[in-house]
Amino acid sequence: MTDTTGDALRGELQETMAAERAKKSTVEAKGLSVISTSGALLTILLGFAALVGLRDGERPSSTVVLVLTVGMALLALACLLGIACNLPGRYLELQPESLLSMTPVSVWREDGADARRELSLAHLEIITQWRRLNEIRGWMLLVAILLEVLGIFVVGGAVVAVAAGYQGH
Repeated sequence: MTDTTGDALRGELQETMAAERAKKSTVEAKGLSVISTSGALLTILLGFAALVGLRDGERPSSTVVLVLTVGMALLALACLLGIACNLPGRYLELQPESLLSMTPVSVWREDGADARRELSLAHLEIITQWRRLNEIRGWMLLVAILLEVLGIFVVGGAVVAVAAGYQGH
């Protein structure tokens, strides 16, 4: 006996699970990218801050110091959120123990519709949980990228102010 509805659902569930796994990998890769770029920008910013402090023996204005500090904080927060995107999550998976109930000989003699249904229900639960975690990580990544962009603009403003010889207090 064929189970065409179940077969269709099983195929859809497999595609959806593959898509959620791909989303997880993408968010993690982009989180690593935020870490790399923010870390590099922080390193450059620290070098710039050191040069500003040595410029003609003058101390930078309190405004420039404040802007540089805010920029550094934004980039550091972006880094932290990038790291958070890569923290190990509690993603559900089918456990071998839960499949043991489907291994007795008596089960193998019966129609597989019940097993397919149970597996489909388990996959639905897994997909729901993965989707929720991926959505949370996606929002963290978006905030990390926004913080990184904002940090770049703030630091850019400080660089322009220093280059223009701004002496505001």
